[in-house]
Amino acid sequence: MHIFWDASEIGYGCACYLQMLNKSDGSVHCNFVMGKSRVTPSKPVTIPRLELTAAVVAVKLGQLVKTQLEYKIDKIIYWTDSMSVLQYITNTTRRFHTFVANRPAVIHEGSEPLQWRHIDTKCNPADIASRGLKPCQLDKSKIWFEGPAFLIKEERMWPKLKPIRGISNSDRELKQDLTVYCVKDNLKENPIKRLLSKYSKLEKLQRSTAWLLRY
Repeated sequence: MHIFWDASEIGYGCACYLQMLNKSDGSVHCNFVMGKSRVTPSKPVTIPRLELTAAVVAVKLGQLVKTQLEYKIDKIIYWTDSMSVLQYITNTTRRFHTFVANRPAVIHEGSEPLQWRHIDTKCNPADIASRGLKPCQLDKSKIWFEGPAFLIKEERMWPKLKPIRGISNSDRELKQDLTVYCVKDNLKENPIKRLLSKYSKLEKLQRSTAWLLRY
């Protein structure tokens, strides 16, 4: 099963395709199973955050289709044209702000990093789900109903895996490491002397001493 997903300023969505192999003649068939799209929130959200949200929708869609189909699903592969999201998903060391940190956690629960692959935008049918098409255009969209052409080919003919670089230190979603400075007081001054020098009135000194002895 192949799930493509994408996000834009106006919406985000995903499309699910089932790739089947005919063992009698070795032919491969691919059919559209289910699609899902949503409009973006009224509150402005950055594209990387929308793409992460779309990735979560894709994982949930994959789990739904897998439980509803009567066929045995050998493998699920998730395709995206966003390298930044792939960096978030494969990251295991860097810390993110809450919004971004929560979504990879959901993605890791329902999938493994090796299931995620990169695809060129022109070959991503989910681009239609995120940007939309008029009904007359959608009816003629072969890629939406059949998926990218490489799905009916052998795996060695699929888009090559691209190396995923580490996350840049300038990424806005990264939590900055905090530096804590400790100051050690090496003065060996008598604490009673310090207490006596702090108050100029006997009454305040007595009250402070009483509280000190109480605790």
